[in-house]
Amino acid sequence: MPPTLRHVAQSATGARPRRNEGIAFGVLVAGSLAATLLPSPRLNTEAVVALALLVCGLALGALSVWRRQRSWVDATAPLAVMVSVILLRDALGGAVSGVGPLIAVPIVWLALFGTLGDLAVAAFLSVLAFIGPSLATNLIAAPGETVPLEWRPAVLWSAVALLAAPVIQGVIRGLTAQNRAEREAAAQLRAIMGGATLTSIISVDVHGVITNFNVGAEDMLKYDASEAVGRKVHELIHDADEIVQAAGQLGVVAGVAVFATLAENHMPSREWTYVRKDGRRISVRLAVTELRSEEGEVIGYLGVAVDTTAAVEMRRELKEAQALWRLSMDHLPDTAVLVLDRTLEVSLSTGGGARRQGLATAAGRDVSEAFTPKSFAKLAPLIEGALRGRDGVVELVAPESGAEHEIWVSPLPGATTTSGAVLIMARDVSRDRERERLLRASHDRIQRLFVDAPHGIAVLGRDGFVRQVNPSLCLLLGRTEAQLVGTPLAALGDAEDDRIPTLLACTTREAGARTDWTVNTPLGGEVHLNLSSTVLAGGGSPEEDELLVNVADVSERHTYEQQLAHLADHDPLTGLANRRRFAVELDRHLDFCRRYGPRGALLLIDLDHFKEVNDTLGHAAGDVLLTSLAEVLRQSVRSTDIVARLGGDEFAVLLLETDQAGTELVAEHLVTAVRAHSTALGAAADAVTASVGAVVIGAQETGPEGAEELLTNADSLMYQAKQSGRDGWAVLAAGGTVGPSATSTLGWTQRIETAIANDEFSLHLQPIWDIGRGRVTGGEVLLRFGEGPDALPPGEYLQQAEKSGLVRAIDRWVLERAIPLLQRFQAVDPDFELSVNLSGCSVGDSQIEEVVQAALLRSGANGNGLVLEITETAIVPDLAAARVFAERLGQEGCRFALDDFGAGFGSFSYLKHLPFAYVKIDGEFVARCDVDPTDRAIVSSMVRVAHDLGKRTVAEYVSGAAVLDVLALEGVDLAQGHYMGRPIPAEDFLARFAADGFVAADGVERAASTAVAVAGGHLSAS
Repeated sequence: MPPTLRHVAQSATGARPRRNEGIAFGVLVAGSLAATLLPSPRLNTEAVVALALLVCGLALGALSVWRRQRSWVDATAPLAVMVSVILLRDALGGAVSGVGPLIAVPIVWLALFGTLGDLAVAAFLSVLAFIGPSLATNLIAAPGETVPLEWRPAVLWSAVALLAAPVIQGVIRGLTAQNRAEREAAAQLRAIMGGATLTSIISVDVHGVITNFNVGAEDMLKYDASEAVGRKVHELIHDADEIVQAAGQLGVVAGVAVFATLAENHMPSREWTYVRKDGRRISVRLAVTELRSEEGEVIGYLGVAVDTTAAVEMRRELKEAQALWRLSMDHLPDTAVLVLDRTLEVSLSTGGGARRQGLATAAGRDVSEAFTPKSFAKLAPLIEGALRGRDGVVELVAPESGAEHEIWVSPLPGATTTSGAVLIMARDVSRDRERERLLRASHDRIQRLFVDAPHGIAVLGRDGFVRQVNPSLCLLLGRTEAQLVGTPLAALGDAEDDRIPTLLACTTREAGARTDWTVNTPLGGEVHLNLSSTVLAGGGSPEEDELLVNVADVSERHTYEQQLAHLADHDPLTGLANRRRFAVELDRHLDFCRRYGPRGALLLIDLDHFKEVNDTLGHAAGDVLLTSLAEVLRQSVRSTDIVARLGGDEFAVLLLETDQAGTELVAEHLVTAVRAHSTALGAAADAVTASVGAVVIGAQETGPEGAEELLTNADSLMYQAKQSGRDGWAVLAAGGTVGPSATSTLGWTQRIETAIANDEFSLHLQPIWDIGRGRVTGGEVLLRFGEGPDALPPGEYLQQAEKSGLVRAIDRWVLERAIPLLQRFQAVDPDFELSVNLSGCSVGDSQIEEVVQAALLRSGANGNGLVLEITETAIVPDLAAARVFAERLGQEGCRFALDDFGAGFGSFSYLKHLPFAYVKIDGEFVARCDVDPTDRAIVSSMVRVAHDLGKRTVAEYVSGAAVLDVLALEGVDLAQGHYMGRPIPAEDFLARFAADGFVAADGVERAASTAVAVAGGHLSAS
């Protein structure tokens, strides 16, 4: 706006002039007045007064400018100027002074900044300025000195003040009002443009060129106004494809014509895509209006846009959520969802079960039509309660299908007259109810099993306190349920026994544990129990879990185990210590000797001519003789001395406190006692005598190899006694050495090597009888050294072979001849099995493995018929290697048998680690099982153990029909012994087997005629 208009606008409102304007006007007036003083050459009193008045006027003018509020001071200044002009004019000569026209200056000032009253005063002063001085002069002038009145300029300037100045003032006031309105509109527009930070406001001309770009547009589109103004809007911020698409819809050319058409037709706002400076696209809702001039001509367009990106995204997410909700509802298994409005009309019907429940078409119908009258009668009170804000549930049964439905009725929060008011969820719970019924039935069965279980069951808390017991446990422990529940289980046993706390800890840590436990009953008895425990999940925290403890009475098993433990250390026939126990006692005594000095003696005793008793009278008679001789030996020494049976007819005695003289005395006494006892028995037993080798323990026998050295020396001395004619003894003093005459190992080594090289060994076979099938199905290979009366007992040369390291060579010799023999038997009976004994040191020997594989390959024999027997008492040096050995030969079809099962305590270890197919029960338990209940019980337990492990059983030393009958009753699979047939040369065995299946051999014929049949677990005899 020009400066002049600003003056007008301010004066029109009666406002004070601005400081610079007022000062400029004052300077102008002061300059004009000062100029009028220049022509006057004199400075009289009037001029001084005029100047003083002028100074006062200027001071009042300055005060008017500096004041904030308008007051009388504002009009005083121009009026003071007028008075000054009047006085000056008079002082300078009146009409001829030339100061008169200056009267226009205050009139113009008042016209611009004053009021109508100010102009009236100005008109009066103008008249006074021109007429007043003349009138005053004429009043005081002398006649003839009057001056003419200056009424014309007075009229002129008063007319200017009264007529022209108001017109000017009116025009100025109109212009001021219009200018103020324009300024206010511009200020409002600037405020709107600057304050619309969340709204994009862009104005363009008719060509689409941006003319205005507000702050909101800058924030929304990331352009500065300076970057946007002057550029075409549809090219800068709009999506080109969208413009083209909109132009096609409107039938116009793509560009600003699109927006012109929208504005011209007053079309509502619509969604557009803006492209920001960074390339990101945002959604906006844009409204376009026309900008017109005062003449109504379109001069541009105004676009107002709001960012709707978030709203669009929310609508999209809402739409997806609604679709997902609908999809979820439609796939709710066995569930129908109904929404009722307040008129009880179904507004929504969904859910995967709606169709099956007949509710899929319920939408738009009254809820009473969606259910049967009987069902709705039960449902109506719940709907009424839901309208009052209460939840409810009821179960209904479909009359046609019998399906059970659980109906939940709930009020919908925020319901209005038009929105849903009640939510009904109908779920088919038929399967759930069926599961619950099955669960209850299962729980009842479990409870019945718990109550009726034949073994004890207890439920414990994690603290070990009993929470529940069954009747069997009460009976087993001899206590009532009230006595057991609420007490710690551990309190029933020994206070120092920590097995129950250990069981509980292991169960918690490993989810299961097992232990044996002994409990004293109130009547003073003792019950041996086996406890197995597991965790019962409580469904909450682990602290809520319970422990289930199964309690089995294993007192009988405990008795068997005690018997087996006794057998582990004792000979089952004689009750003496066995080889294992004797070795332990010998080592213990040698440890004592190392600490306190050598003492005592070791005696080895071998019975002479004992084989003849077995061959003549049978094994039963031999066992009776061995038992009686064992008692003779026990009675011949002190109770503190150790007497042991090492095997067969070989015994050992450890004298703990003796010297050489005492040793010789005991040795002589033993020989004499055996001879006397045998003579008293008479018959074939009177030839049985004893050969004794004794070594007095000295310092040299207390070394690391002391036990082995003692046994070797005693064995050599025993053979020396035999070579001296038997029925005698030989004693080695402490620190002495065995002479050449007593040491026979070297001679035995040469004899065995020669026998292997010259095939002096021979193979004999003893038949193996299948009890169930009633015929011979195999045979055991027995090695013989020599023929007739000169034949050496296997115990002699095999023991020497083990000492000299030749036992593997003997095993190889036997296998190389036994496997071709097997092929010949298989030609007669493909199922024939040939059993061959292996020493412990041969098990795991790769050379033995190669011999077996090569012999099978050469002979063509089927490996399934080869059974390799390992004696239980044999020491297998490496069980891991033995297992690999057995697995490899098993691939060839070979099977393994554990011989002499029960003779030692290594049986179970071997059964665990080696894949045995057969278990051969030691003859010590078999020979008298028909008359000895202990032997029979042991045989029965061995059979159960073997069968539980999937093994077949073979009974050795079967000496009669009564023994065979007992074995059949106990479930033994195979039998072997003199009753079935004595060992005969292999060729003779083959000939008889090929002729009649060996049925006519010795007692086999009698066994076959017994017609033993095992059927259904019962023995019947015809």
